[in-house]
Amino acid sequence: MSNFTHRVCPATGLRIHRAAENLIKANAVTAIVFLAVGGFFGLLVALTRWPGVHLLPAEWFYLVLTGHGLDVLLVWIIFFEIAVLYFASAILLNSRLAAPRWAWTGFALMLIGAVITNVAVLQGNSSVMFTSYVPMQAAPHFYLGLILFAVGALSGWIIDLADTSEPAMRLAAGSLCLLSAGIDLARRPATDEPALDGFGAALMPVALPLFVRPAMLLAGFSVVADRGMSLYALALIIAVVMLTALSAIPVGPDPERPMLVWIGRLLSVIAVAGAVLLIADAVFDI
Repeated sequence: MSNFTHRVCPATGLRIHRAAENLIKANAVTAIVFLAVGGFFGLLVALTRWPGVHLLPAEWFYLVLTGHGLDVLLVWIIFFEIAVLYFASAILLNSRLAAPRWAWTGFALMLIGAVITNVAVLQGNSSVMFTSYVPMQAAPHFYLGLILFAVGALSGWIIDLADTSEPAMRLAAGSLCLLSAGIDLARRPATDEPALDGFGAALMPVALPLFVRPAMLLAGFSVVADRGMSLYALALIIAVVMLTALSAIPVGPDPERPMLVWIGRLLSVIAVAGAVLLIADAVFDI
C-alpha cells in the first residue's frame, strides 16, 4: 500500500486520506449551502402559489422557480455526489486520491460555474427553468456557468478512477488499454480523407480523432494520475501539432493508402506497447 498522509477513524478503523477528507467536507458543505439557497427559492415559489399570499409577480415567480430547480435538482445533488464518490474511492477502498490538486481545480470550477449561473438567473434574463430547453434563451454567462460546472464535476473523479499507483490498478488499466488498442489495431482502417484542405481543416477532423482514441485516453489518464497533468499536457500538445502537420501533407494519388491510416496504426502500436509495459510493471510489483 502506498504511503500517504492519513488519520485512522476511531469508530471504523478506516485510514482516511487527509486530502480526500478535506475534499469530501468542501463538497458536502457546499452542497448543503446550495440546498439551503434552493430551499429558500422553493419557499418563495410555494408562497406565490398559495392564493391567500401570492407573494411574487409572474416574472419573479419564474425567476425563483428557475433558481429553485437549478440549485435543488442539479447543483446540490452533484456536489453531494462528488463528496460520496471521493468517500467511496478513497476511504472505503483504503487508498489515496491520485491527483488532489486536480480535484481541487474541479471543485473550484464547479463552484465558480454554480455561482455564475445563479447570478445570471438573479439578473432576470435567464428564467428558462433548470432544463433550459430551446426555444427559451438565457444570457450567455448562464450557459458558461453550466459548462464550467459540468467540466469541474467530470474532471477530478475521472482522473482519480484512473489512479495506477497500486499494482492491481496498473494491471486493470493496462488490460483495458491493451484490449482497446488491440481492437483499434485489428479492425479495418478507415480510408476517408479530410473534407477540407490545409492545417486548420486537419486539426479537428483528423488530428484530434486520431489521438483521442479510447486506449490513448486511458493511458493518458494513467500518466496524469502518476506523473501529473503537465507531462500529459506537453505530450498532448506535441502529438496534436505533429499529427496536424502530417495530416495536412498530400499523400499522393493513391487514396487507398493514406498517411492518416499509418498514423492511426502507429498510435495503436504505441498504445499496445504502453499497455504491455503497464501490465509488466504491475506483475513484477505485486
